[in-house]
Amino acid sequence: MAVSKVAVRKTVEFLLYFVTLMVYMGIAYLFGYDLSGFESNWAVLVYLLVLNALTSVTVNYVLSRWNKRKKSKS
Repeated sequence: MAVSKVAVRKTVEFLLYFVTLMVYMGIAYLFGYDLSGFESNWAVLVYLLVLNALTSVTVNYVLSRWNKRKKSKS
């Protein structure tokens, strides 16, 4: 069974996103931000939007550095 390169890349991207999001949520928890501690839905939305923005930027940076490294070795 052959697996396409696109499927592998998207799977790696998803797993990296999920792990990075969990790390950022853990760091936010250490600073006292927890999903159950917010009073309004807007605060939860802003919290998740900020985490999503940080995670997306981090994942894009890591993947671009990985691709640049992979291309320079070949």
